[in-house]
Parts: sequence; C-alpha cells; structure tokens
Amino acid sequence: MKRLIFCAWFSISVLGSGIARADDSIQWHDWSDDLFKTAAKEHKLVLLDLGAVWCHWCHVMDDTTYQNKDIIAQLGQHYIAVRVDQDARPDLSRRYEDYGWPATIIFSADGTEIVKRRGYVDPDTMGLVLKESFESPTPNPHQTSNYPSSAERGLSSVQHDMLLATTVYAYDQQHAGWGDGQKFLDAAMMEFALNQTQESNWVFKIAAKESLEASYNLIDPVWGGVYQYSDMPDWKSPHFEKILSIQSAYIFSYAYAYGVLKDEQYHDAANKVVRYLDAFMTNPDGVLYTSQDADVSEKLTGHDFYPLSDEQRRKLAQPHIDTHVYASENGTMISSLIALYAMTGDATALQKAERAMRWLRTHRALPEAGGFAHGAQDKGGPFLADTLAMGKAMIDLYAVTADRSWLTRAQDSGKFMLAHFADQEDSGFFTTGPHAGGLLKPYKQMDENIAAARFFNLLSYYSNEKKFEDSAVSALRSITSTEQVRRNSFSPGLLLADGEIKHPPLHLMIVGRKDDAAAQALFKTAIAITPMYKQTEWLDKREGKLPGSDIDYPDLPKAAAFLCTNNLCSPPVYEPQALMDEIEQIH
Repeated sequence: MKRLIFCAWFSISVLGSGIARADDSIQWHDWSDDLFKTAAKEHKLVLLDLGAVWCHWCHVMDDTTYQNKDIIAQLGQHYIAVRVDQDARPDLSRRYEDYGWPATIIFSADGTEIVKRRGYVDPDTMGLVLKESFESPTPNPHQTSNYPSSAERGLSSVQHDMLLATTVYAYDQQHAGWGDGQKFLDAAMMEFALNQTQESNWVFKIAAKESLEASYNLIDPVWGGVYQYSDMPDWKSPHFEKILSIQSAYIFSYAYAYGVLKDEQYHDAANKVVRYLDAFMTNPDGVLYTSQDADVSEKLTGHDFYPLSDEQRRKLAQPHIDTHVYASENGTMISSLIALYAMTGDATALQKAERAMRWLRTHRALPEAGGFAHGAQDKGGPFLADTLAMGKAMIDLYAVTADRSWLTRAQDSGKFMLAHFADQEDSGFFTTGPHAGGLLKPYKQMDENIAAARFFNLLSYYSNEKKFEDSAVSALRSITSTEQVRRNSFSPGLLLADGEIKHPPLHLMIVGRKDDAAAQALFKTAIAITPMYKQTEWLDKREGKLPGSDIDYPDLPKAAAFLCTNNLCSPPVYEPQALMDEIEQIH
C-alpha cells in the first residue's frame, strides 16, 4: 500500500516553487538544471530537500537540522542546496515519493543519485551524511529508473492471483483497514472491495464495511473534513493535516459505498467532507485549495487545537491553508463530486464540479487543445498528472450529463497526452515530457500509469478509437513486468486496471429526447447504477449519431434504455424499475 507521509507544523512562506524561511542562513535555490552546471564548475554536490507546505517533519527538520551551524557550514562549502514544494512539482514528487516527506536526495553534478534518505534526518546524522557523501560520492546502488515493460497485454494469472492474495492477507482483522501501520481509506482499495462486494464476495464486503466504519474516526467532528491518516492501527491517532487529495478519496469511497450498500451513513459521511471543503477549502471562484496544516504553531498543535469546539477554535489563530490551485488535485476532486452526484442524486455536487471545471478550463488550460498546466506558475511543466486528471474528469462529466462537448475535450486531452508524455520507444507514460530536456531521465510512475490505463481504456469505448485502446494497453504493459509487480505486490489499482482492460464496461444506452421526462428518469437511473466501471450514454437522435457508435437504434414510441454486457444487449426497457431489475439479473 502506498504510504501517506507525515504532516504539518506551522505556516511557512513560499519562495517560487520552493519552501523558505526568512531567517535561514542556508541559501536555498529552486530546482534548475543550471544549478548542476554550477555544481560542476565549483566541484560541489547538489542537495534536494523535497517537502510540503503541510509537512510536520519537514518543519521539524527545518528548525533543527537546517539551523545547525555545522550543517549550514557544510552545505555552504560543498553543496548547492535546493528546496522544492512537492505539491508544486508532480514530476519530482512522483519520482521520490517513496522517500518522503521530507525526502533528502544528494546528487553529483551529473545528476547521479548519491544518497536518498526518507523522512526526518537529525543534525548529527545529517552531518555524517554530508561529510561522507562529499568525500566519497559513491553512486547509490538503487538509482531511480524505469522498470522494463511487459510483452503481455496485462497481468498473468500468476501475477493476478498474487496481487489478489496480498489484498486478502494485508487486511487487519483486528482493527480493519489494510496494512498494520498507518490507517486511511485508499480509494482504489475501497473501489476494488466494493466491486467484489457486488460479486457476492462476503469477505470483501465485511472488510469494506468495517473499514468504512473505522474511517469515521478520521473525520473532524466539528468542522468535517478528513485528517490525513492515523499513525496507529486503531484509527484513533490522527495526523491532523487535511489534504485535498485525501478529501477526494474519501468522498469517492463514501459515495461508491452508498451506491453499493445503500446505507445513508455513507452519504452523511461524504457530506461531512463536502461541508468542510465548502467552508474552508473553496475559493470564491469554486475551485479548491491544496491543503490545511495540522497545527497552528509549534506551541499550538493539532492535538491541542482540534479537540476544541467551533467557538473555541475560531477565537484562536487558524491552521495555515495552502491556497495554491492545482489542476491535478482539482480534476480528481471533480471526479469525486461527480461520483457523489451519480450515486446519491445530489445535484449540488454536480453544480460544484461543473463550476470548478469552468474555472480550470479558463485558467489552467494550455494553448494547445487538451493540455492543462499544474498551477499559475508551472515550473517544469506540463505534467502528466494534470491533463490526466482533467481528462478523466471530462469523461465523467460526459457520463452524467450526456453533453458531447465533454467527450470531445476528453479526447483532446488523450491526444495531448500521447503527443507529450508517451514513451515512443517503449510503453507507458512519463510524468513530464520526455523531450522537454532536463538532467534527470524521464520517469514513469506506477500509479499514474494505472490511471492512464483506466482513462484510455474507457475513452476507447466512448470514442471507438483504436489508438486509445492501444494506449491503455501500453500504460498497463509499462507497470506489469515481473520486477514491477514484485516491487508493488499490494496494488488494488493495478487489479482494477487489468480487469477493465480485459473486460468491456457495462454499457447503458438511453434513447429518447433530452427534454422528455421519461428519458430523463431513465438516464438518472442509469448513472446511479453500479459498478463505477460503466459506459453511460444518451442518444437524442436530433443530435445525430453518438461519437464512436455505429449502432442504429430503432425508432420507438417512447424513451427506452438498452443494457449491454460483453456478449448481449437487453430488449428495450421503458421504466426505471425495469432497468434496475435487468441489472439485478446480471449481479
């Protein structure tokens, strides 16, 4: 399971894309290839301090290690010090996420990795690391690199069974959740478990329900919103930072749980997260901020602040909110809000999603059709994460609105990804453009390629374009080699992607006028049907044939729905309940 890593201490100032303190004696630089040229000329190494605005141990290290006179002296004499906010640089974040936060990477002047350290490094240890690295700059034996691609179309049966077994054995029967350390809801794990629940797998049903119930311990009972994780397995020792990507994961998980299990408590839990976003994390234009710190200051920590009542909290200074607006995080949130609308019928969730999308298309869209910038200052971009998340959000909008313009825009995003991020010599997609230059070799991150495989696969069914099908397979091949699967033996997302590429989605087609109440009722029923992996469309013949579809549906006296699986389609269904009955027969 991917780790969620550390948390916040106090508000900090931001300089460019890096994090800086006004009283630092260290001269911190932004990431730049030019610094490596300078390092070569001055016979220095490069130290990268990769952290986050909300990161607790980053600030502890800043207050201790980087205030130590010996550390300051060594860095000034032998190093060029670089500090980067990982939220602002998805390329560096994806490359080194296993080492942070904070992540400390020391490079030689040619970009070779000398040291990679995970988390807080105390002054004494850092002093030894700096001294030994400069005196004997031996390359790290585990250089960050891409794994070879598989020649197969997806997981082998052995690989699939191994990954499936890991998801079973990793379940914590005593405390719920997966893994025996930090506890949180992983969106891919919950989606996989709920899919299995629909297939009458009682083991996963029990695990999903127990984990969902345990997760309520991480919801702020006063303001709503979800703390990042519990650092103890009982779910009751929260790290209090609230990160946008975590809020997205919980909204999606609760929405899907409601869709599958029809228990109102899941809808209520999702609403508690949305309530927090509305009150604290949404800017006046309807887009979402990046994070809120756990603590107010070194003296007033989350352990003191969050047990207080609303009135008591508001009398104090507030935990810092990072007001950057990033396309990748907002695109993912849009998809989660759409899932909430689809599963619960909450129209306000769709309105919020559409409003955020309009702002992002105005303020983050690149001049080339389909592409998106990360933030207002897009240093190092464009990045795969942004166009991928926005492309997925636009497919999701098409699925619940039947507005064909969203599908066209999603196709544009797919084409942009193929033009800018595809590995033309092998398989898969890089975190940033492989031809953009840069000292570090382009990197293909596993979770991004899982998401790319799922995006392109669904896009291929909606558009009927083979290049998108081929792209889905390419993304999957890049992450299913023996070495890659062995290294990532817990990967429910990989199981999801592999299953989707090997099986077509449930296809729900509504035929009828969009201003007809009967057709509207059928479409609303269709978008609420689970699983999440489905293709939902609405043919109003006044608009012409659907993109990518060559099926000639019959002229019928009234609105109808057609339900198709991998080998057959139902007769026309005219009533929402009849459509639900057809679904029950499949399950």
